[in-house]
Amino acid sequence: ADVGADFGSYTLSALAQGAAQVYAWSPPFKHPTQPIEAETMRRSAELNGWLDRLALSAAGLWDQRGWLAAFDGPRKAKLCASQAEAMATIAGQPGNCAAFPVGTLDMLGLKKLDWLKCDTECCEFEVLNGGMKTIMLCKPTILLEHHYHIDPDCETKCAALLGTLGYKQDGETRPHGMVAHSLYR
Repeated sequence: ADVGADFGSYTLSALAQGAAQVYAWSPPFKHPTQPIEAETMRRSAELNGWLDRLALSAAGLWDQRGWLAAFDGPRKAKLCASQAEAMATIAGQPGNCAAFPVGTLDMLGLKKLDWLKCDTECCEFEVLNGGMKTIMLCKPTILLEHHYHIDPDCETKCAALLGTLGYKQDGETRPHGMVAHSLYR
């Protein structure tokens, strides 16, 4: 699963390598309401003959249903009760902002999940929380992107949550400026 798939660099690579099924969430971010990222990824998969193995959503994931007001960092996303509230929250904000519906990973009822990549601009903790049943059942390898410029404790929070499920970090955190990547098994 590719949560925060954007234009699909991880998703399309997995499909090219023969993944049987890839679930990808690519909510709009370059434009507040038009999912150009998801549409671009869908078109790439279609041109390569992979649509039958791609379950693509222009919505996002969180720890509950609602609407997310998402911002270009360093502002953390805000869960809203309605589309109108999310749109009002992003109105007039600088940078890339978007409003989109969110659900949980657990809502899918997946019985098999080998990999979970999560790059959600410091919403990884909420995404993991909304997928605890799926993670416990499937025990996927998990790749997280941490955004220290939005929340300096994001990595610590995610590691502690995954630790309650028996996960351990595999190798060192790989920093790239204010963003880093960690692998958990």
